[in-house]
Amino acid sequence: MKILMALAVVAATAGGAQAATVFSDDFSGYGPNTVLSAPNAVFAPNWTALSGTVDYLASGSAYGNLCNTGTNCVDLDGSTGQGGVFATVKSFAAGTYKLSVAIFGNRRGAGDDIVTIVLGSFSKQLDLSSWEDGSAIFKFTTTGGQLSFANGGGDNQGAILQGVELAAVPVPAAAPLLAGGIGALVALRKRRKA
Repeated sequence: MKILMALAVVAATAGGAQAATVFSDDFSGYGPNTVLSAPNAVFAPNWTALSGTVDYLASGSAYGNLCNTGTNCVDLDGSTGQGGVFATVKSFAAGTYKLSVAIFGNRRGAGDDIVTIVLGSFSKQLDLSSWEDGSAIFKFTTTGGQLSFANGGGDNQGAILQGVELAAVPVPAAAPLLAGGIGALVALRKRRKA
């Protein structure tokens, strides 16, 4: 019974670790189509092209059909045919994060697109066929830095980035867990001696 009480106290005081969104962009509200060529072309307020070219595609524009209906998106291998490195202007601190990405193949029947997602020491490579939905959620711990998406190749038909959300995942409060664990062990030890 004492063990159950101790576990109940631990459960009640531990509290859940809730991820807090630190960056989010669905590319709405940026205006008409834009070609961003490096070096360091800023797509205010959130993005910059570090190398190559990316194209911002607005819904209803000539290439807006590459985006999901009624939304805007970014072609990561822009009009110049040089695969782009599209990065956040903001840098993020070291820590644990949850990254949600809405990303698709080039949607034009061209070859596969290799996209490398990097944030500090975290790196994930996606191999997207033309019509593939590569949307995913990644949880990782990193040294921190800018979040970037690099599209390999250079055929003017890159992967389509539809949306990005980055959430910081706090470390759970360790003190209540440790105290509860020690209390449970003490109670168990006393029970065995009795």
